[in-house]
Amino acid sequence: MKHLCPHCGTRLHIRTSRAVSLTSRELYVRCPEEHCAYTGKAILSIISTIAPSINPNPLAYLPVGRTRVLPNGTGQLSLLPE
Repeated sequence: MKHLCPHCGTRLHIRTSRAVSLTSRELYVRCPEEHCAYTGKAILSIISTIAPSINPNPLAYLPVGRTRVLPNGTGQLSLLPE
């Protein structure tokens, strides 16, 4: 996961994290640029299901997300000749 420093644009490092809930973590981030030295907190959350688990946790409720439907004629080339 890549997240940039809001001040200098350098890639932030995750120093530590703690569980907030079953699906969320609070991340403590730090900018490695010594002339910036920004430190902050971020939240990482799982918000929906793309593919269900084979072994689901009954305590975890995650709604199924909407899937994108590609329009016909997207310019995809066929691999097999017709």
